[in-house]
Order: sequence, then C-alpha cells, then structure tokens
Amino acid sequence: MQSIAIVGLAPSRERAPCADKDTQIWTIGDGVLYLPRTDAVFEMHTPEAVRSAGGLVGCNGWRKERYGEYVDWLSANKEIPVWAQERFGQWPMSLAYPSELIERFNGYFTSTVCYMLALAIDHKPRQISLYGVECRGQLDYTKLRYAIEFYCGVAVGRGINLVIDKDSLLLRADGLYGFEGTQKAA
Repeated sequence: MQSIAIVGLAPSRERAPCADKDTQIWTIGDGVLYLPRTDAVFEMHTPEAVRSAGGLVGCNGWRKERYGEYVDWLSANKEIPVWAQERFGQWPMSLAYPSELIERFNGYFTSTVCYMLALAIDHKPRQISLYGVECRGQLDYTKLRYAIEFYCGVAVGRGINLVIDKDSLLLRADGLYGFEGTQKAA
C-alpha cells in the first residue's frame, strides 16, 4: 500500500487527497458524509452509543445537522468497510478491529484516530497523512493528543513518512528548544 490518509472531522479534512487513487482514505464516523471518496470508516462506539449520541456537537458545532443521516448510513451501507469494536449485525459492513493490535499497543487508545493510526502502521504504507485531526476546538484534546502523537512517533520510528496538515497542533512546539525563543543559547 502506497499511502493512507487518516481524515478526522475538523475543517482541514477538506484538504484530504481524495482524488489521489494511490491513497487510501480512512475517516472517522460521519466524516463519510462529507468526503467525495472514502475507503474505510472507523466507528469505535457501539450501535447503542451511536444511536443515543443524537449528533453530539463536534468540531465547532458542524456535525449535528447530518448525524441522523450517518446513523441510517451505517445500517444501509453495503460498500465501505466499517471498523468497529466487533462485527455488529445491524451494520452489514462492520469488521471487528484486530484485538492483537490493542494488545500490542498495551490498550493505549484514547480516540478513534489512535485505532486508525495503529491499523495504518500495521499495513506498513510508505506514507501516513493526517487531515482534519487538528486537536483544537471546544473540547480538551490533551489526552487525545498525547496518544495520537505516540502513534505518530511509532510510524516515524518504523520508517513511514508522516504528513500532518498545517492546521493541526500535532507535533508542534513553540520553537526549537535551545535555539529559539527564551531558551536560546547565548
């Protein structure tokens, strides 16, 4: 596999390389409704949790309007694989997420993006890119960000080229320690 683009729900999702046929497009839940092409969907909540969520407000409040459509899509979808906790009968395209990956990474999964990154790493692509994973907004993304950055480090450590959208806070620092800012060496 050449490349995998992990596409979250934040506005930078619009820059995902959906036209590039050499790139697999993996998205989070209802992101499938907003992208021109999707090769895999990740829904790590149970069907009951998805139904009862009622379209919780996500990044900047934009998700709520189409959430019911997403719930219906999960049941009607017959084309796009949906990675989930297990194979759920009410979601015909659901696949059980590999439990061996959860064990291999000591259960350090704080968000759907972590599950996506772990599976992408396991596929050994040349490149993993992240769009719509900005880790900013109305929620406290600190715990999510630490784990996502962990998986980014694992990918780089395994020789996978990592591309992170410019609007993301992932792997960003205020400056190069010791060289820039108040910590600059004399």
